[in-house]
Amino acid sequence: MYNSGVKFYERYKLLTTFDVPFIRADQVYRCVQSAQNFSAGYHASREADFFSDHFDGYPYDILVISDDVGYNNTLDPSTCNNFENGWESQTSNAAEDTFEDVFLPSIISRIQGDTGVKLSKSNVKDIMDMCPFETVYSPTGQISDFCYLFNSTEWAYYNGYRNVDKWYGYGGGMSRLNYSCFLLSFSL
Repeated sequence: MYNSGVKFYERYKLLTTFDVPFIRADQVYRCVQSAQNFSAGYHASREADFFSDHFDGYPYDILVISDDVGYNNTLDPSTCNNFENGWESQTSNAAEDTFEDVFLPSIISRIQGDTGVKLSKSNVKDIMDMCPFETVYSPTGQISDFCYLFNSTEWAYYNGYRNVDKWYGYGGGMSRLNYSCFLLSFSL
Protein backbone atom coordinates (compact mmCIF):
# COMPACT_ATOMS: atom_id res chain seq x y z
CA MET A 1 0.00 0.00 0.00
CA TYR A 2 3.00 2.27 0.51
CA ASN A 3 3.78 2.02 -3.21
CA SER A 4 0.12 2.70 -4.01
CA GLY A 5 0.33 5.93 -2.03
CA VAL A 6 3.48 6.95 -3.91
CA LYS A 7 1.90 6.18 -7.27
CA PHE A 8 -1.35 7.92 -6.34
CA TYR A 9 0.48 11.14 -5.51
CA GLU A 10 2.55 10.95 -8.68
CA ARG A 11 -0.53 10.41 -10.80
CA TYR A 12 -2.65 13.15 -9.19
CA LYS A 13 -0.07 15.60 -7.86
CA LEU A 14 -1.39 18.47 -9.95
CA LEU A 15 -4.67 18.09 -8.05
CA THR A 16 -3.26 17.30 -4.61
CA THR A 17 -0.05 19.32 -4.22
CA PHE A 18 -1.57 21.74 -1.70
CA ASP A 19 -4.37 19.66 -0.20
CA VAL A 20 -4.27 17.28 2.73
CA PRO A 21 -5.89 13.98 1.76
CA PHE A 22 -9.07 12.79 3.44
CA ILE A 23 -8.50 9.17 4.37
CA ARG A 24 -11.11 6.83 5.78
CA ALA A 25 -10.89 3.17 6.64
CA ASP A 26 -13.05 0.38 7.91
CA GLN A 27 -12.26 -0.50 11.54
CA VAL A 28 -10.72 -3.84 10.57
CA TYR A 29 -7.05 -3.78 11.59
CA ARG A 30 -5.69 -4.62 8.13
CA CYS A 31 -7.75 -1.77 6.62
CA VAL A 32 -6.38 0.75 9.11
CA GLN A 33 -2.83 -0.54 8.48
CA SER A 34 -3.40 -0.23 4.73
CA ALA A 35 -4.59 3.37 5.17
CA GLN A 36 -1.51 4.18 7.25
CA ASN A 37 0.85 2.61 4.71
CA PHE A 38 -0.91 4.35 1.81
CA SER A 39 -0.66 7.72 3.55
CA ALA A 40 3.03 7.15 4.35
CA GLY A 41 3.77 6.51 0.68
CA TYR A 42 1.65 9.47 -0.38
CA HIS A 43 3.45 11.72 2.08
CA ALA A 44 6.93 10.49 1.05
CA SER A 45 6.17 11.23 -2.58
CA ARG A 46 4.75 14.62 -1.64
CA GLU A 47 7.86 15.42 0.43
CA ALA A 48 10.04 14.66 -2.59
CA ASP A 49 8.01 17.07 -4.74
CA PHE A 50 9.71 20.48 -4.72
CA PHE A 51 6.44 22.26 -5.53
CA SER A 52 4.27 20.72 -2.82
CA ASP A 53 3.26 22.09 0.56
CA HIS A 54 5.65 20.18 2.82
CA PHE A 55 3.91 21.28 6.02
CA ASP A 56 0.83 19.19 5.53
CA GLY A 57 0.24 17.87 9.05
CA TYR A 58 1.56 14.36 8.52
CA PRO A 59 0.66 11.86 9.89
CA TYR A 60 -2.75 12.43 8.38
CA ASP A 61 -5.92 11.86 10.33
CA ILE A 62 -7.65 8.64 9.34
CA LEU A 63 -11.39 8.47 9.87
CA VAL A 64 -11.99 4.94 11.15
CA ILE A 65 -15.55 3.85 10.53
CA SER A 66 -17.16 1.31 12.84
CA ASP A 67 -18.60 -1.99 11.64
CA ASP A 68 -20.70 -2.34 14.75
CA VAL A 69 -24.45 -2.84 14.42
CA GLY A 70 -26.26 0.47 14.30
CA TYR A 71 -23.44 2.41 12.63
CA ASN A 72 -23.74 3.66 9.09
CA ASN A 73 -20.60 2.35 7.42
CA THR A 74 -20.81 3.38 3.76
CA LEU A 75 -17.56 1.50 3.07
CA ASP A 76 -19.37 -1.76 3.77
CA PRO A 77 -21.91 -2.65 1.07
CA SER A 78 -23.36 -5.36 3.31
CA THR A 79 -25.11 -2.63 5.30
CA CYS A 80 -27.60 -2.44 2.44
CA ASN A 81 -29.66 -5.60 2.94
CA ASN A 82 -31.57 -5.25 -0.34
CA PHE A 83 -28.33 -5.05 -2.28
CA GLU A 84 -26.56 -7.91 -0.52
CA ASN A 85 -29.44 -10.37 -0.13
CA GLY A 86 -31.96 -9.50 -2.83
CA TRP A 87 -32.13 -10.86 -6.36
CA GLU A 88 -29.49 -8.32 -7.34
CA SER A 89 -26.85 -10.12 -5.30
CA GLN A 90 -26.90 -13.04 -7.74
CA THR A 91 -26.36 -10.91 -10.85
CA SER A 92 -22.61 -10.62 -10.38
CA ASN A 93 -22.14 -14.34 -9.75
CA ALA A 94 -24.13 -15.28 -12.84
CA ALA A 95 -22.16 -12.84 -15.00
CA GLU A 96 -18.86 -14.16 -13.64
CA ASP A 97 -19.88 -17.77 -14.27
CA THR A 98 -20.73 -16.92 -17.88
CA PHE A 99 -17.43 -15.11 -18.41
CA GLU A 100 -15.43 -17.97 -16.82
CA ASP A 101 -16.77 -20.30 -19.49
CA VAL A 102 -15.36 -17.99 -22.17
CA PHE A 103 -11.69 -18.00 -21.16
CA LEU A 104 -10.84 -20.55 -18.46
CA PRO A 105 -11.35 -23.83 -20.41
CA SER A 106 -8.62 -22.95 -22.92
CA ILE A 107 -6.18 -22.08 -20.13
CA ILE A 108 -6.95 -25.32 -18.32
CA SER A 109 -6.40 -27.29 -21.54
CA ARG A 110 -3.10 -25.53 -22.25
CA ILE A 111 -1.68 -26.03 -18.75
CA GLN A 112 -2.86 -29.64 -18.54
CA GLY A 113 -1.37 -30.30 -21.98
CA ASP A 114 1.97 -28.72 -21.02
CA THR A 115 2.29 -30.17 -17.52
CA GLY A 116 -0.23 -32.96 -17.07
CA VAL A 117 -1.48 -31.21 -13.93
CA LYS A 118 -5.26 -31.33 -13.57
CA LEU A 119 -6.68 -27.93 -12.66
CA SER A 120 -10.15 -26.62 -11.92
CA LYS A 121 -11.47 -23.20 -12.87
CA SER A 122 -11.01 -22.17 -9.27
CA ASN A 123 -7.36 -23.30 -9.33
CA VAL A 124 -6.62 -21.20 -12.41
CA LYS A 125 -8.28 -18.10 -10.94
CA ASP A 126 -6.31 -18.55 -7.70
CA ILE A 127 -3.02 -18.87 -9.59
CA MET A 128 -3.80 -15.77 -11.64
CA ASP A 129 -4.71 -13.90 -8.44
CA MET A 130 -1.24 -14.69 -7.09
CA CYS A 131 0.44 -12.59 -9.79
CA PRO A 132 -0.65 -9.16 -8.49
CA PHE A 133 -0.41 -10.17 -4.84
CA GLU A 134 3.18 -11.38 -5.10
CA THR A 135 4.17 -8.48 -7.33
CA VAL A 136 2.79 -5.87 -4.93
CA TYR A 137 4.38 -7.66 -1.99
CA SER A 138 7.82 -7.52 -3.60
CA PRO A 139 9.80 -4.62 -2.08
CA THR A 140 11.46 -4.01 -5.45
CA GLY A 141 8.28 -4.35 -7.50
CA GLN A 142 9.63 -7.45 -9.25
CA ILE A 143 7.01 -9.17 -11.36
CA SER A 144 5.93 -12.47 -9.79
CA ASP A 145 6.80 -15.70 -11.58
CA PHE A 146 3.08 -16.54 -11.49
CA CYS A 147 2.52 -13.75 -14.03
CA TYR A 148 4.63 -15.53 -16.65
CA LEU A 149 2.40 -18.61 -16.62
CA PHE A 150 -0.16 -16.76 -18.75
CA ASN A 151 0.01 -14.90 -22.05
CA SER A 152 -1.23 -11.38 -22.78
CA THR A 153 -4.53 -12.60 -24.24
CA GLU A 154 -5.25 -14.64 -21.11
CA TRP A 155 -4.44 -11.62 -18.94
CA ALA A 156 -6.81 -9.48 -21.01
CA TYR A 157 -9.57 -12.01 -20.36
CA TYR A 158 -8.69 -12.12 -16.66
CA ASN A 159 -8.93 -8.33 -16.52
CA GLY A 160 -12.35 -8.50 -18.15
CA TYR A 161 -13.39 -11.23 -15.74
CA ARG A 162 -12.45 -9.16 -12.69
CA ASN A 163 -14.23 -6.15 -14.17
CA VAL A 164 -17.43 -8.14 -14.60
CA ASP A 165 -17.62 -8.59 -10.82
CA LYS A 166 -17.06 -4.88 -10.22
CA TRP A 167 -19.54 -3.82 -12.90
CA TYR A 168 -22.36 -6.15 -11.95
CA GLY A 169 -21.49 -6.29 -8.26
CA TYR A 170 -20.78 -2.67 -7.34
CA GLY A 171 -20.45 -0.62 -10.50
CA GLY A 172 -22.56 0.68 -13.33
CA GLY A 173 -24.39 -2.58 -13.83
CA MET A 174 -25.94 -2.34 -10.37
CA SER A 175 -24.95 1.13 -9.25
CA ARG A 176 -28.45 2.60 -9.01
CA LEU A 177 -29.43 0.12 -6.36
CA ASN A 178 -26.12 0.35 -4.51
CA TYR A 179 -26.09 4.14 -4.50
CA SER A 180 -29.73 4.34 -3.52
CA CYS A 181 -28.79 2.49 -0.33
CA PHE A 182 -25.94 4.93 0.18
CA LEU A 183 -28.20 7.94 -0.33
CA LEU A 184 -30.90 6.52 1.90
CA SER A 185 -28.33 6.35 4.68
CA PHE A 186 -28.37 10.14 4.88
CA SER A 187 -32.07 10.15 5.65
CA LEU A 188 -31.77 7.76 8.62
